[in-house]
Amino acid sequence: MKKILLFSAFLGCFALGHAQTKNVVVETAGTLSTLIPAEEVSTLTTLTVSGSINKTDLDTLNGMPALTTLDLSQANIVAETVGEVTYAANTVPDETFSGNQSITKVVFPNSLESLGTESFYMTEIGVLDFSNCPELKEIGYQAFGSIQETLTHVSFNGCSKLTSIGDYAFTQGKAIETSDFSGCSALTHIGNRAFLNVWTVETIDLSSCTALSTINDNSFRGTKKVSSLILPENVKVIGENAFYQCNALETITIPASVDSIAPYAFYQPKALKTVICKGTATQAAERAFSSVTPPTSSTSTPKPAEENYNQKGYKLIVPKGCADTYRAGIEWAKFPTIEEAESGAIDATEILSDVHVYANGNAIVVEGAVAGTQVSVIGLSGYAAQNAVADGSTLSLTIEQKGLFLVKVGTSVFKVIL
Repeated sequence: MKKILLFSAFLGCFALGHAQTKNVVVETAGTLSTLIPAEEVSTLTTLTVSGSINKTDLDTLNGMPALTTLDLSQANIVAETVGEVTYAANTVPDETFSGNQSITKVVFPNSLESLGTESFYMTEIGVLDFSNCPELKEIGYQAFGSIQETLTHVSFNGCSKLTSIGDYAFTQGKAIETSDFSGCSALTHIGNRAFLNVWTVETIDLSSCTALSTINDNSFRGTKKVSSLILPENVKVIGENAFYQCNALETITIPASVDSIAPYAFYQPKALKTVICKGTATQAAERAFSSVTPPTSSTSTPKPAEENYNQKGYKLIVPKGCADTYRAGIEWAKFPTIEEAESGAIDATEILSDVHVYANGNAIVVEGAVAGTQVSVIGLSGYAAQNAVADGSTLSLTIEQKGLFLVKVGTSVFKVIL
């Protein structure tokens, strides 16, 4: 009897001490629980699921306490209605795995399109690789938020249909070392605080995100170790606090497409030495690069900086012919050194072969346009300030308002500040 008891105990320890794996094919969605014997629910550590699954099946998976590795690559999530709630197909519903402390690796379905709000909030996942998810379109609010210690790598490589990364999606991902946006050509939205306090990532390369026109407020706030920042060439707006406390950046290159940089966009750039503006007239709000303390409320006043731009020795490099334009800007004027690039730069007065566009008092002057060429001056709000047809001579177009204007000469566009 004693030997039998000892042998039973040994078997129990063996089962607990060794990983248990299983492959399950679900032919009818909602039946996964019937395909896993009760004694395996608490012991399985690795599970591969294929076939059709739904919200009920995902809840079954979430209830397996020993499960660490989950492969759903060959599974399809189908729609399910529970009471008055319908859960969409190809979507991990809101809060499905929120708080799960056992799963450390998930291979998502190839057909996955969306991850719901807090779907993996405060989990223990170590690597997120969406490269096998070509249909992925949306990552919801705080989907992977507060995975503070385990998540080290995030890859969206090849997610050509991904359009939106929601607010707080990866917030507090303090252990994230790499993020890959390669091939995210449809991405139009990176939410507020989406990558807040991602402390250990060193490179942010958004060059593949060719549809991204706005870097939203606080998107990459607190990415303290980022030393390489590559912005997409078509981005137009850099939001408030977008790169707040990117302390390791020594050089910031602003694409020619950028029209405006909001206050505190690059707040506390402790290592910053040089800003390169490729545009002819990029507008930067006051304190866009400042080391001032931001207001604590909408009614409070920022405290003055302890060190001004002169003491920090900031340098601004702009296209040939644009130094005076930048010196007139409220923020750019604070830079003690403004240099015009000698080579490889955009020439502000030479975009067409013989066309020159520049400001003269309250007028915009167009020289060298071929007779019959349509010339339009457009304000940033979209209104037409002037329209004319070139007659082969110099055009001087009087503009009543001040500000940044887009001047379209034929098919080419110039930026001019009055």
